[in-house]
Amino acid sequence: MALSGLRPAREQYNQAIADALGGAYQLYVQDVFGQAAANQTYYMAKWMKLKAGTYTAVMYVDDSGTLSIDHAVVASAAIGTNPNSGEFTISADGVYRFDCIYSNVPADTPAYMAYQLILDGQTVEVSRANDFIADIVPIPDKALGPKPPYSDDVRLTYPVFLPLPNWKDGVTERIEWQTDVMISESGAEQRRPIRLHPRRSFEATFLRWEEKRTLLDTTIAGVGQSPLLLPLWHDMTATENDAPAGSVDIYGQFRVKDFNVGDVVMFNRGTTWDYETNIIAGLDLDAGHMTLTFGLQSDTPRGTRLYPVRVAQIREAMNGQQMTDSVSQTQVRFFCTENYDLTPSWSDFPVYTRTGLHIFVMPEDWGSSNEITSDRLTYNFDNQSGPVYIVDPGNQNYGTVKKSYTIHGRTADRQFRQILFALRGRTKTFHLPLDTNDFILSRDINPADGALVVRRCGYTQYIGGTQETKRDIMVELYDGTRIPTTIISSRIVGEEEWLFLSQSIPATSRNDVRRIGYIPVARLDVDGIEIKRLTDSAGVSQVSLTFKFFDDRRIATPLPLS
Repeated sequence: MALSGLRPAREQYNQAIADALGGAYQLYVQDVFGQAAANQTYYMAKWMKLKAGTYTAVMYVDDSGTLSIDHAVVASAAIGTNPNSGEFTISADGVYRFDCIYSNVPADTPAYMAYQLILDGQTVEVSRANDFIADIVPIPDKALGPKPPYSDDVRLTYPVFLPLPNWKDGVTERIEWQTDVMISESGAEQRRPIRLHPRRSFEATFLRWEEKRTLLDTTIAGVGQSPLLLPLWHDMTATENDAPAGSVDIYGQFRVKDFNVGDVVMFNRGTTWDYETNIIAGLDLDAGHMTLTFGLQSDTPRGTRLYPVRVAQIREAMNGQQMTDSVSQTQVRFFCTENYDLTPSWSDFPVYTRTGLHIFVMPEDWGSSNEITSDRLTYNFDNQSGPVYIVDPGNQNYGTVKKSYTIHGRTADRQFRQILFALRGRTKTFHLPLDTNDFILSRDINPADGALVVRRCGYTQYIGGTQETKRDIMVELYDGTRIPTTIISSRIVGEEEWLFLSQSIPATSRNDVRRIGYIPVARLDVDGIEIKRLTDSAGVSQVSLTFKFFDDRRIATPLPLS
């Protein structure tokens, strides 16, 4: 006796039937196509999206069978009447339950169902095993999963990635621009952004066991590099109202999270399989109100997890460790295929009026040391037999610094992303405080002097105003005041250096000065930014940024390399 139980339907290609039914395959449920059990009925069912209209169903069957829409038979056939056809009418656009039921009489003989659905002279569906659930007993509605909404949006047809990440290692988000940078022999730069929207990806580790390990394995193996729906775990929020089936009104905290009109969202009511997807039709951030495009399929209690969702692909090989026969740890990277866009903003960064550039005053995390470099754009001539000859056409110093930042809370997270969109990878320039105490006052600041009097540190002797990266400075006071200015000349007086400035500074006690440091013109030195999410976006994220500070010139007079 055949064993009952849900299983995917199977298919077999027959040239004659495919020619007659527009490419239809023979669908079957039994383990072996030609060995159906005696006097056995087989069942296949799925949700099907149908437009309103009158359809023609053309069928081939062995031995006999029926097609049903919402449990109402719309066409039938038997082996002696193949092909057989029937008409049925769909009164309204919608999603309907579609059943294929066939019966076999003699033992160990072929049994199958094949069909073609035609609307207004056009084939809209031919039999394929995709999406069909099968059994040898009638299939209940709940076995088909939530009834999907009627929509032409292809995103709702994609499978959902259901496994949850292991937050022990956090989730890494990458945002990648592409910038074309041309540098002359003297160091002048011209830059242009290549991508209209940055690429976005997420990488997470999954520690799964038993059936959840199998779920992860089958999802990766089955989906491959095809599109899937990826919940953005870090921006999950809980619903704040009880929403009955059919409701389109959801209340929650949506501000500064990745919810946007037109985006797909996923509701998860507590268990892995109790979920459904929908599309945002409207958002009122002040009222915390979301309007859905389609009514909910099931009652959704308060506290249901609500995720923003993005279409993504797994394009790289999965890596992991099989720790026991039932436990594995897997690392997966997801590449988002939808455009990522935010309104660029420099937040509350001040502007240095002399240059019109913002000052990047985001507080850094001194939990780790900054990595720094300093270099020149030089050219070496070496004939391998004599001294090496080096030329420095630009005669300018440049350098890089890698800084670490810790971001707390969703508002700061959103502001940081908007800053990244303002920077556009390596495209935009700004003033970068190096957060170094480069000059130590030896006297109080007196506006009448027109200068800062500092301990002798070699500025006049070695720099003398020739290096653009060593001209702009910022005086920071303990009360939070920041005063940007520019050194226009300097001189040595005994053990002091007088730094003459482009603007005077109010009288200030040196005991009130926290730091005087360089703020050279800079840009990002990388197009790709990694944000390490230690918790969800309400918590903490870490990020490192590498900057290049340099003499920013777009025009360079050609110079001989000699």
